[in-house]
Amino acid sequence: MLSLSCMPVLMIVIFAFPFSYARKLEQLVRYLIQPSPGQKDAILYDYDDPQLAPLHRAFEKRNLFISRLSREAEQEVLRQAQMKLPLEP
Repeated sequence: MLSLSCMPVLMIVIFAFPFSYARKLEQLVRYLIQPSPGQKDAILYDYDDPQLAPLHRAFEKRNLFISRLSREAEQEVLRQAQMKLPLEP
């Protein structure tokens, strides 16, 4: 298990090896997108090589999971924006 409290601020993550453990992936992605002072962007590069079956299978699994996390993040942004809308008197 990763100890996120001792990790430096992440701005870029590159996946270039065949891993698709959902828990570890979620930890890394959530840590990457966690707001930090001075952080403007969070960039995730995910390498895929269709000619190498292990890399390609892991990429496909990660892609599904990351797509779900992205949808959840977009929904949270919309929810937060709705909470900040001024109410008409």
